[in-house]
Amino acid sequence: MKIACQLTEEDYVRAQYLHLRPRPVFFAALVLMLAAAVVLIVLKLFVHPSATTQPAPYVMLAVLGYLAARFFFLMPMSAKRIYREQKTLHDPYEVEITEETIRFTSQHGDSSAAWRQLHKYKVGRDFILLYPSREVFHMFPRRWFSDEQFAEFQGILGRHLKRG
Repeated sequence: MKIACQLTEEDYVRAQYLHLRPRPVFFAALVLMLAAAVVLIVLKLFVHPSATTQPAPYVMLAVLGYLAARFFFLMPMSAKRIYREQKTLHDPYEVEITEETIRFTSQHGDSSAAWRQLHKYKVGRDFILLYPSREVFHMFPRRWFSDEQFAEFQGILGRHLKRG
């Protein structure tokens, strides 16, 4: 299967969010920890305000605020800046996907890899990320594929790689 590809700034930001998405078990643990932190902050600040002589609730509140700002504001701004700086991300390219290899072709050159050379893949609602290593990934927005092609791509990935 051959697909024509061109990334947008929005694609790059959304791929970063999928890349950061933890496994379901870790996500559940994160939600429980955040809920516990919010409960502790509310108890210390509002239910027992006389017991707030220690800075712990304020520190926890500051940490939660920082994490929210980092995830919802700083990370997207950083991703947009990287997309604007790396001009090769703006250029169109073509990907050929077979049972044996994946091949990338652009005006800058060609690259191919056998499936055994790749690390894993991650699937989101509208994206697939293909990882040659733990931190480097190729982005595949669903909009590049027909429904049949998207299912075929997932099938090829499932036969050759582990899902991350």
